[in-house]
Amino acid sequence: VFDDLIQLNPTIDNENRERTSSSTVNTSTQHEVTDKTTKVTDERNKYAVEICKRIRDKLDGSDHDPIIQRSISEQVRYTIREATDIENLATLYEGWTSWV
Repeated sequence: VFDDLIQLNPTIDNENRERTSSSTVNTSTQHEVTDKTTKVTDERNKYAVEICKRIRDKLDGSDHDPIIQRSISEQVRYTIREATDIENLATLYEGWTSWV
């Protein structure tokens, strides 16, 4: 898992701050825009951290049950079983479900 991806959003936030400060906006508006941008960035970073944790759990074999550590072959079997399960596929493809 490449954890540095989590840090991409602050770079975007810095670019937004530079654009905001270079525009002709009064100081109070600049602070409001910066606060909103920072809040959005923080929310994105939290989501990125959650996704990285989920990927790390999958790689460790503890994705579905954090107490049980699965071997690589068990994790692969479980993932294939879940990926080919008709119930899971039906939620992915609407045409496979019956319409009443």
